Amino acid sequence: MIRAAKKGKLEKIRKFVQMGADVNFINEEHQCAILKAAECGHKDAVDLLAVLGADMNFTDKRRSSILHYAAYNGHTHTVETIAKNASWLVNASNNFGYTPLQYAA
Repeated sequence: MIRAAKKGKLEKIRKFVQMGADVNFINEEHQCAILKAAECGHKDAVDLLAVLGADMNFTDKRRSSILHYAAYNGHTHTVETIAKNASWLVNASNNFGYTPLQYAA
């Protein structure tokens, strides 16, 4: 599912969930589907994963959130969607002391 999210493949994400996949599965690199979708700017995949129960509060090993990843990579529409649905992430600092707003600037 993580690979499908990274590529923005909505139907594949749905199929994985229908087959019983855990929407919050974390791989050996401590990444999950919603993080990869945000990192790659797939707004629709982020929306779908959120509706399917993905953890909007997920952070990686450095405490970077899905909003950090979207902002760092310049995915404006994805940033807007995440900020609208998880506004508490806007001022969350990662282990480096940066907020998503600082990455977006």
